[in-house]
Amino acid sequence: MNVKYLRKENEEDLDYAMRLIEIKKEERPDDLDWSDINDLLGLSLNKDSLRKSQDTIFGGLSVYKQMKKRDICNSNSNYKEEIETQLQELKKERTKLSDERAALNRRLRKEARKEDLYSLALECASIIQDKNEINVEPLSRITEPEDKVAILTLSDFHFGLEINEFNNVYNISVFEDRLNKLLSKVIEYINSNKVKALYVLGLGDYLSGIIHTTVRIENREGIVQQVVKISEYLYQFLEILGNCVEVFYYDITDNHGRVFSNKDENENEDNFSLFVRWYLEAKFSNSDSVHIMQNSFSNEIGTIQIYDRNYGFTHGHRDKITEIVQNISLMTKTFYDAIFMGHCHHFEANEVHGTYVYVNGTFSGTDAYANNIRKTSNPSQNVFIINPTEGIECQYLIKL
Repeated sequence: MNVKYLRKENEEDLDYAMRLIEIKKEERPDDLDWSDINDLLGLSLNKDSLRKSQDTIFGGLSVYKQMKKRDICNSNSNYKEEIETQLQELKKERTKLSDERAALNRRLRKEARKEDLYSLALECASIIQDKNEINVEPLSRITEPEDKVAILTLSDFHFGLEINEFNNVYNISVFEDRLNKLLSKVIEYINSNKVKALYVLGLGDYLSGIIHTTVRIENREGIVQQVVKISEYLYQFLEILGNCVEVFYYDITDNHGRVFSNKDENENEDNFSLFVRWYLEAKFSNSDSVHIMQNSFSNEIGTIQIYDRNYGFTHGHRDKITEIVQNISLMTKTFYDAIFMGHCHHFEANEVHGTYVYVNGTFSGTDAYANNIRKTSNPSQNVFIINPTEGIECQYLIKL
């Protein structure tokens, strides 16, 4: 007998039977009869019954083929589903990798810009010499201070901006005059109150910046010149104050100092205001009387503690005077005796549940935009005297 009719190793009974029947039905060999299949399978069926049972679509061979076909289809379908699932997972991983790479590149660009700006600040601080633009004669240090301190709020210098309105003129010369007047008044008040320390809070917008087209047109100084010059002015300003009293300087970032005109392209650290702090840190690195301080929370929100009372400060471009107490207090989990802000270009004071809110005036004064919307104001800055018992004892509004 032909060896191909014999059972294969590990061949199941059904598979063996269907293989023999398939050979008989499709190949019709002369040496394989239905009785031979009966004998090979060990069946007791009549050979004609076995033959006839295969002649319809419901016969064993037909059903067997259909089942095998379905198994193959199902197997292919499951295989396709598995492949599709794996492809989707691969796409997810590729997307994650792409996002991580993009995030890394953004962080590296951000760090590179920050390092470049920091290096520039250190370089400028080392080579720029005092130009004596500030003409106030330094006064002697307070010899017998009382247990009081002062807070000076500085904001909205908009250095580099030129204004020529019927109710205000502002340029470099006017800026210097106002800075000298401010310095004289601050020295007068810290001497008359015999304070032992002065906290200077830079509330932002020292620069005119590049944030609007109209601002860029009105700017006389380029942004790099603005940031370098205002840094040197502030250095001289603080140095003179340091001859009279111990000075602690804080500042925060703002909107006019942002690096890119489109605010959506800026992150919080993309701000030229950081240059000012780095410049002052370098200039006062060996000073015993002027200390350049860091903020506890962020570059946008600053806090100080004086006589166990908390005082907060921020620029104000993200805040409303009616909501700032609740927002800053909840964000920092701190209760404040007072919160100081700038940005609004006019002096204003408010009280919310015992917390005072002081809005600093603008140093540059009324411009064309303020005139157009009928919101003019006097250029001014503020000094606050603080004692251990009452906190804020009094406020001096310095009109410039």
